[in-house]
Amino acid sequence: MRRIFALILVMAKATGGLTESTQNPAFALRQASEASRNYYLLYYRPQIYRVDGKFRRIEVKVKGGRYRITHRAGYITD
Repeated sequence: MRRIFALILVMAKATGGLTESTQNPAFALRQASEASRNYYLLYYRPQIYRVDGKFRRIEVKVKGGRYRITHRAGYITD
């Protein structure tokens, strides 16, 4: 079971998702509901897009404030 959760955690981090491990499903559902109410959606398009099959990292920075940033780790050009 730990291996499965570890794999899910890796996938969530790579795609900007969240994971929660709890014996209190009501708490986890409240957290999911709260997260779905407070978000901004940004789109990204590189200035130079090279189709070479390489992985490109994405870094997101926000000036000021106390924000929690979740985003995918990057993308593979195709």
